[in-house]
Amino acid sequence: MTEKEKEQFGELYRYVKTEVMNYDSKQSLPSSFVLGLKGLATGKVVENKRQKNKANYGYDVVLLAFKLSKNKISYAIRTKDFKGEQQKFHYIRKIVEDELNNAYLLNKRYEEEKSKVDQINISNLENNQNANYIKKTTKVNDKLKDLW
Repeated sequence: MTEKEKEQFGELYRYVKTEVMNYDSKQSLPSSFVLGLKGLATGKVVENKRQKNKANYGYDVVLLAFKLSKNKISYAIRTKDFKGEQQKFHYIRKIVEDELNNAYLLNKRYEEEKSKVDQINISNLENNQNANYIKKTTKVNDKLKDLW
C-alpha cells in the first residue's frame, strides 16, 4: 500500500470504529472487520490473495459510501436486534456494498468537475481589473432635465 492508501485506510478505519460501530479509544476493530473493509475496496467478501479483485474502488470511495449510508446504518442499528458484533458488521457491510457504485460515480463526477475548474483560463479575468471606464460624452438628454 502506498502512503496515500495507508492514510485513506486509516481514516476509513477510524470512521468505522468511532462513528459506525461506536467503539471507544480503548477498543479496536477485529481483524475480520478490517479484512472486510479492505474487501469492500477490491470487490471481495474479505481481502485475500486467493481471489481475484472484482473492483478497485479505493478507500476514499468506501469511506464516502459509509457516509452516504449513515442514515440507513443508524436506522438498522436502532431497529434490528443483532446476535453479535459479527452479524452487525455483516449487515452494515451489505448496506454499504449497495451504496458503493453510487459513491464511485459521485466521486468520479467530483474529480471531473474539479479538473474542469482547474483547466479554466482565468488570465482574462486578471486583465479586467486594469480596465477603466472612460466617458465618451458629457451631453445630458433634454428629456431628462425635467426630472430633476
